[in-house]
Amino acid sequence: MSTNKEPFWENYIRIGNTMVGTLGSKCEVVIHDFKDVANSVIYVAGNVTNRAIGAPLTDLVLGIWHKYGDTAQDLPPYRSSTKDGKILRSSTTFIRNSEGKIKGALCINFDITDMLGFFSFIDELTFMPEPSHEQSPETYATSMSETVESCLENAIRQKGKVPLAMSRKERIELILHLEEQGAFLVKGAVELIAQRMSISKYTVYAYLKKARESKGELQKGRV
Repeated sequence: MSTNKEPFWENYIRIGNTMVGTLGSKCEVVIHDFKDVANSVIYVAGNVTNRAIGAPLTDLVLGIWHKYGDTAQDLPPYRSSTKDGKILRSSTTFIRNSEGKIKGALCINFDITDMLGFFSFIDELTFMPEPSHEQSPETYATSMSETVESCLENAIRQKGKVPLAMSRKERIELILHLEEQGAFLVKGAVELIAQRMSISKYTVYAYLKKARESKGELQKGRV
């Protein structure tokens, strides 16, 4: 299903239809248009992650695109899971225009839950390498605020303590982590993060400014 009429996307939509038609109901293909990350899903075939047109970009893909921009590499098959317990074999291919600029992504999610109970040779077929340090657990959000909350929860988990128990330095490091994950690309993220951290939005802005300054100093030091 698609609501996007731009000719650029037509071939990718046809590929998605062919893939799901060939692989069946366990396969889902989702196409994202990065023009609006809060409503990036413009096409869905299959129904594995229960998303629809207008759903947001996942936190995993958002973070990698924000960090690497047009140099971002495609994500080879990796293991992920849904809120309702499905185990997925997923992959993401970044879609580029003729100039090499990333415009979106084609994501494949294959439900392998039932396969994991089959014969031993299935183990080899469904083996998934451990996620790299770049890949925190992926969240299939239905709203962009849920994606931001997931980024925040992952950052807090890495720190090992709640924001109220953190020092000022640790809070700035937390904000820097969220910046690197692309959380502040989302409208309303500052207010949401301020609420979850029990601080004012002006404090978030101050921490964000300090975090960006620190990041700039570190990058200069590497030159």
